[in-house]
Amino acid sequence: MRAVYPKLLLITHEEISGLLPARTTSFRLADSANHGQAHPGDPIRFWLQGTGYDDNMLVRMEAW
Repeated sequence: MRAVYPKLLLITHEEISGLLPARTTSFRLADSANHGQAHPGDPIRFWLQGTGYDDNMLVRMEAW
């Protein structure tokens, strides 16, 4: 994880098959995502909800 903002995470990730190539992407955060314990530099595993490139939201994350 690169940066943590109140409603946004900036994450460098591997390819997300069928959605995004490997790169750094900003993801909107759902209220249900437990991002209060996240810090830049932490490796995380995350889950997205949405149907396309610009219609996704990070709904869950955990330490990797």
